[in-house]
Amino acid sequence: MIAVIGAQKFLSKQLETPTHQNIIRCVADFANTMREGNRQYNRLLLPTSQPNLTPQEAINTRTDRFGLTIAEDIGLVSEMCLSNKLAEICSHQQDRCAILITPPDKSMLLCFDATNQLVILYESHSHSNNGGLIAVTSYSNIHNLTLFLSQMCARDWGSSICGSNITTLV
Repeated sequence: MIAVIGAQKFLSKQLETPTHQNIIRCVADFANTMREGNRQYNRLLLPTSQPNLTPQEAINTRTDRFGLTIAEDIGLVSEMCLSNKLAEICSHQQDRCAILITPPDKSMLLCFDATNQLVILYESHSHSNNGGLIAVTSYSNIHNLTLFLSQMCARDWGSSICGSNITTLV
């Protein structure tokens, strides 16, 4: 739910691309998005055995579908598959978002700023007790972003990119 709300806010320009000048505000805005997502999720009264919604399920909780359209929803079998998919998303001339869900249930939001050719990673789970994560990199650095995501999954959750799912939103 948090990633879907974050995508909606980024694509409607309510969540800015982080820069050196606005980084604190961007982190605060995403923290507010996390709180909003948690409130909306809790209102759904889902069984405790369902820790996460798929992007499709989250979008379907509202009649306006958050104003989002799913452009693609695929499984990933390797780091190279993720790297190729992220590079493909970067090739589009419009802003896009992608929700990456890694086993068993960790979701991340990747925002693609086509104007500045930047990828922004928003992730709300804790890492070594440091809280949420926010990272920004250039389109030309997709391979290193993929390596970072793979290492983060292994280090923090004991999982891998293999078996993950990526949903592209416009």
